[in-house]
Amino acid sequence: MYFHNLLEFEDWDEQVLALKENLGQLSPKIERAIKIVKKYHDQPRMFSEGNYNRHPLRVARILAEELSITDETSVLIALCHDLGEWSNYDIDNLRNEFGNIVYEGVRTLTWNQKGEWVDFVNTIVNSKNDDLIAIKIADKLDNNRATALSGNHEEKIKANNKTVTVMLPLVKKYYPKMLNAYTEVLSRLE
Repeated sequence: MYFHNLLEFEDWDEQVLALKENLGQLSPKIERAIKIVKKYHDQPRMFSEGNYNRHPLRVARILAEELSITDETSVLIALCHDLGEWSNYDIDNLRNEFGNIVYEGVRTLTWNQKGEWVDFVNTIVNSKNDDLIAIKIADKLDNNRATALSGNHEEKIKANNKTVTVMLPLVKKYYPKMLNAYTEVLSRLE
């Protein structure tokens, strides 16, 4: 799989191609979101090698490929999910670009980093929006895969703890078919 090798993991063209294969084609809105992500997330990753703009592509890929969620709105939210956290993009622009549902989804998935991460995840769960929960599950899975490839022992321990205490119960409850993927990545975070 693409997440066992840093070169493939960070290959922009491979991620876009995989997304196209999983969606059948990319709508004009999804192509626009990819351009926004490429521009506004063009920065080095914090804890591992590579460029941050690959992360939203991989989250959308996980959503489509591993969770079988391929509707345009969910893919747009997955692509844009971190624009409010890790870029200088004004997420209010998402209303004009993609509509209020995408904007509200991204806003719900934006952690202000002042509160506790577990409370932030509980807010997503309390939204009762299964697609947002799926995007958070895909997001954390990709972050864990990146951390596993990083070689940063301290970050691996943190990721393992968050995953075991917060994410695994969600995966078991909402998307049990993802348990194998989470178990596999946990083994690489030890």
